[in-house]
Amino acid sequence: MDPLAIISGTITIVESILSTYNTIRHLQGLPKAFEEVGQNLPLAKETLQLARRQLKRANPDEPEKRAIEPVIRGCQQKVEALNDILKKIENSKDQEGDAQHWSTLAGFYHRVVVPMGKAYRVENLMGDIMDKLKALAIHQMFKAATQGQIEKLEKAIKELSEVEPSLPDSEFEIGGGNVNQNISDQGRGFVSKGGYVDNTMGNKFSAAKDMNFEATSTPLRFEEIQHEMFQISRMAPGAGTWLVESPEFIEWRDGKLQKLWYYGIAGVGKTVLASIIINHLHTRYSANTDVACIYVYFDYRKHQTQSLADIFSSLLVQLLRGGNYVANEIQEVYETWGVTHLHPGLEEYLKMLKSQAKRFQKVYMIVDALDECCGDTKKNTMNSFLRACQELPENVYMLFTSRPGLNSRLVKPDREFEITANAIDIKSYLNKSIESHPNLRAIIETGLKTDIAFRCRTFLLAHLHMEFLASKLTLGAFEHGLTQLSSTPNEVYDAALERITGQNEDRRQLAIRVITWIVFAERALTVTELIHALAIQDAASQIESSKRVIPKASATSETEWALTSACAGIVVGVVENDTGFLRLAHGSAEEYLRNGQSILFQDSQSTLAETCLHCLTNVPTKYSQVTADDFSQDYPFFRYAATYWGKHLSLKVKGSTYKLAWEFLADKRLLNRSVRAIDDSKICQERDVSGMHVAAYFGLVHLVRKAMGFRKRLDINARTQRNETPLHWAAAYRQREFLEFLVIQDADLNATNVDNRTPLHIAMMNEDTMSVSLLLATKRVNLELPDSQGYTPLTRAAFQGQLSMVEKLLKAGAAVDAHDKDDWTALRWAAQKGYKMIARLLINHGASIEPPSSDNWTLLRWAATYNRGDVITLLSEMRVDMNATDADGLTALRWAVSHDQAMTTWLLIQARADINKRDKKWVTPLHAVAERCHQSNSSNHILWLLLENHANVNAQTKNHGLTPLHMAASGGNDSAVWLLLEKGADPSKLDVNSRTALHCAVGSDNLRVAQLLIWRASGLVNAFDHEKRTVLHYAASQGNRSIVEMLLNSGADIDAQDGSGQTPLSLAVSQSHEDVAVCLIRSGANLDMPCKKKRPVVYLDKLAASMGNAVIVNAIRQARAE
Repeated sequence: MDPLAIISGTITIVESILSTYNTIRHLQGLPKAFEEVGQNLPLAKETLQLARRQLKRANPDEPEKRAIEPVIRGCQQKVEALNDILKKIENSKDQEGDAQHWSTLAGFYHRVVVPMGKAYRVENLMGDIMDKLKALAIHQMFKAATQGQIEKLEKAIKELSEVEPSLPDSEFEIGGGNVNQNISDQGRGFVSKGGYVDNTMGNKFSAAKDMNFEATSTPLRFEEIQHEMFQISRMAPGAGTWLVESPEFIEWRDGKLQKLWYYGIAGVGKTVLASIIINHLHTRYSANTDVACIYVYFDYRKHQTQSLADIFSSLLVQLLRGGNYVANEIQEVYETWGVTHLHPGLEEYLKMLKSQAKRFQKVYMIVDALDECCGDTKKNTMNSFLRACQELPENVYMLFTSRPGLNSRLVKPDREFEITANAIDIKSYLNKSIESHPNLRAIIETGLKTDIAFRCRTFLLAHLHMEFLASKLTLGAFEHGLTQLSSTPNEVYDAALERITGQNEDRRQLAIRVITWIVFAERALTVTELIHALAIQDAASQIESSKRVIPKASATSETEWALTSACAGIVVGVVENDTGFLRLAHGSAEEYLRNGQSILFQDSQSTLAETCLHCLTNVPTKYSQVTADDFSQDYPFFRYAATYWGKHLSLKVKGSTYKLAWEFLADKRLLNRSVRAIDDSKICQERDVSGMHVAAYFGLVHLVRKAMGFRKRLDINARTQRNETPLHWAAAYRQREFLEFLVIQDADLNATNVDNRTPLHIAMMNEDTMSVSLLLATKRVNLELPDSQGYTPLTRAAFQGQLSMVEKLLKAGAAVDAHDKDDWTALRWAAQKGYKMIARLLINHGASIEPPSSDNWTLLRWAATYNRGDVITLLSEMRVDMNATDADGLTALRWAVSHDQAMTTWLLIQARADINKRDKKWVTPLHAVAERCHQSNSSNHILWLLLENHANVNAQTKNHGLTPLHMAASGGNDSAVWLLLEKGADPSKLDVNSRTALHCAVGSDNLRVAQLLIWRASGLVNAFDHEKRTVLHYAASQGNRSIVEMLLNSGADIDAQDGSGQTPLSLAVSQSHEDVAVCLIRSGANLDMPCKKKRPVVYLDKLAASMGNAVIVNAIRQARAE
């Protein structure tokens, strides 16, 4: 839209805000923020008028218009938002019986603003408006006209930022965030730093909210894997160069191939090569913000955490870090999360990823180890992932790595290539390895290096062979070792285990324990944690016999080298974020050890669980007073033990381990100390935790049943500090077997925590269908208990869009019209969130479509406002009254029209909605759309739709007598005016002030509309209003020379006098409109007519002299001389 039209429309809205503000300004107790807004509205209007006038004079070209349009439009959007909020307050005031005190409206204002966020508080909206106006005022196009406004605007911005907030902060309110605007224009732009908005203006626009999007998701730490793998690649200097210089890779990188697939056997270095590719792309395009590189590292060991939603959220977070733009879809999801704190689903993440990817010129996506993506037939994860990849935009270029055997039809690559271990890379790796082993360096000759390289067909074999050969101390032993090198990884693992078992007893046991922890630990242990765990294992027998405390980490003597050397090359050390870890040399080693070496790792879970329990029960009591950092330094294994002991116990363990576990659970002091160390942000804050709570957390049904067999005392309804029972914890952590056990034991199903939530609430919020079914099946659950936010289980399920939950609750007898504290029913939440199936289900179960509420919400009104045609159709089929009105007399059709919903308007007309139904002010839908036609193109479509269906084109409003033509003429939309005239609008119709549509057009500086009206009704040019003012008076008063000239050419009476005796010329002179005054003088205006009828009589010469305008005085003298 043209910037001039936007400014004119914005001025009209500001005038409406001024009018609305005047109706609430006298309220007692009105927050000072509102008063501050009211004081600044005239300044906003004045600045906009100056900008409009200057824009007309400047007549900018298209690039200049594009440069300023975003800020002008942004200003308009903020003005519309402010107008909308104040209008709602005004309506609420009327509904409250003309309320006199703010306290009666404060709750309503809170409900309106809090869901939208701090940015929609009236003072913040006004601050944004002033920031944008300041940005306009200092632009070179406007600076001459608006220079005097800058200081005023800066003062207003400062005062608005310092005023007491109109609302106290709320934890449910979305943070306003700083908005950075950037529009580049080859040096013609400007920069404004004011308040909390930075504007840079030119041709390119972006808006990025200061959002912590990672809080809305659980992104996976692929960056750590990338760092680790690339560090490994440095073990072979120059590795991967052959790949990034290969023709197929360059074709893919340059955009000639969409998908590239590399496959190779285990150990050839696919993952390391993926990290080299990622680093290559990052380095090559580091300075190009239009190119992004994102990546996924699949790992079969992490299927539980690598859900598709988490994978795509991780890709999205990487993409957001790579650019300054944030797509609208992402901002909307972030704002929704700020209110609901519900994580988006897979479909939402994929939609956001696609939207954000389109903002880049090119996005590279590297997917490593695709074959390790979960192939679960129920979830069909790999197929789902690849289908989602197919939906990504064409500017996303994908590269996959995998083992052979994957069906290429799933990937659908443009090219596929087999990766084999590159001889040069292997030789480089061997040279580096030999350099790092002094004994090898001393005995290996060049020829032997070549022999080793020949035998090492993969990097995995190279590493394992080097570890084997490094144990040879003489040349003879080394050469003999060369003859024993194995040709497959499994043969190498067999040989390594032989070397491990052939060591002395201490080193053999050390190696087995190290490998046990690495293979069976629930997460990777740091070197420090592992060494401390081994020390606790060593001390376990002494602890049991003498009740000694466990050793500190500083008392241990093992080193990383001692651990890795004992493991014969199967274990390697890596560094991630400056922290050392031990891991298996390759993923295939874990599979080999788990599946083929069960004899070596008998009772491994018992060993790990007991080590954890010894750690938790034998830390000195004095450590309850030391700092967390000191404690972690002395007992680094304690956090792992607290977090995972129950996980190890829940697997297959021996009987004595259960005894140790129950002794721990029975000691509340020890238990609560360990709970504070659990790596769970919620649990670690809890206090007064019982053994049953922790058993529920880990799902330790077998342990509790054993305790019952020994007649141990169990409190199944014990309460924590947050008033939660074990049943709450079982529901929260999806321990369904334990939940069922508690139900059978007659646990209190309706116990409420500090948030007034029952276990049913918790299970539903977790979307745990099976647990909900278990609870409902008891028929002992109270379905109508509201939580602290007023949600019953049914309203909560509708709010979260859980169709199956809603079905279960309705079947169980939940009250269909139960409402929350804001009077929102389940149907209202389903409608608001767009859950069509849930809404239909609730309606079919008898939900009221007009539930009682403080804001008179109805389903029909909502559907009309938010373009929900499906709901309109459903209600029409139910024969709902389409002409029902709200407190202001507005129908659904009126709401649809006012919100530019063309399709909904058409559906309502088809449903026989009354097209000419008037509200209490006699405003019809046609009036409403005519008033909005200058704001959006869709309004023109709606206007045509109403006129085609016989809307009364000459209907007049009650108080002002305005026709739709009056309103369209004020807005300045010549298309709308033309359409109204074609459909029979009478241009001579007068409002209560005897104004025609031409008066409205000229009064709003709308030249084209004025021309159109005169062309259709030339006699209007000298029509006058109730003050005897003609349209020429209006144009002269506005200072619009173009319209003045057009009116004179159309036969306007140049010397017409209004009721006070003023002519167009005297008005122009009195308001110092030089251009207009000179134009009228030169066009022959009578210079000797008195300027007003009342005495004393004032003539033009004296009026011009009193104004001190030399240009006008000289023009009069020159005209008289001529």
